[in-house]
Amino acid sequence: MEHPIEIVGVVKNIHYGEVTAADPMGALYEPSWANGSAARYLEVRFAGSAAPVIAEIRRALQDQDPNVPLLRVRMMEEYINSRMARERLIAYLSSFFGILALGLASVGLYGVLAYAVTRRTREIGIRMALGARASDVVSVILRESFVPVAVGMAIGMVAAFSWNVFISSLLYGVDSFDLASALVAVTVMLAAAVLAAAIPARRATKVDPMVALRYE
Repeated sequence: MEHPIEIVGVVKNIHYGEVTAADPMGALYEPSWANGSAARYLEVRFAGSAAPVIAEIRRALQDQDPNVPLLRVRMMEEYINSRMARERLIAYLSSFFGILALGLASVGLYGVLAYAVTRRTREIGIRMALGARASDVVSVILRESFVPVAVGMAIGMVAAFSWNVFISSLLYGVDSFDLASALVAVTVMLAAAVLAAAIPARRATKVDPMVALRYE
């Protein structure tokens, strides 16, 4: 080399341009005065209040050179938030549409199960006429209604896990599979299934058996 470089230390990789960049770019630190009169950036890590630290930095710069101004001070958190504004907006919209989809799925599940149980009013009347207890009838309806719901949720969970590899490449700072969100979704769907099966079944057990037998 025409001008040998003395290596005085190595630091770990960091992201200079985009926080969400997949791989950090290579960088070489060199003495500040080698860059001429270009603007300098000073990064300081501190604990506690920022005001006294900023004041101390201003005094230190003035002591070194009164002509060196401190033009702008910005917290790293503020900088990262500004760079993540688009991703945060996408996350909010995704959460909104996810909650909306969960609500629509719950309403749809409730409607389908409630209709299916209501169509079994004649069967429930026959069971009641033969001496079945209301609690037994409701238990049977609940067990039979849970079968398609459980199968659907199992398929959904398998699909969610299988998409982990693809989804992880689109996310930053969060896990590709959120167990808490999955548990909330499963709980909501189970609650919708219980209400959809139990309410019509309970209502049907209170109908006179002769009236239920003539139900179409």
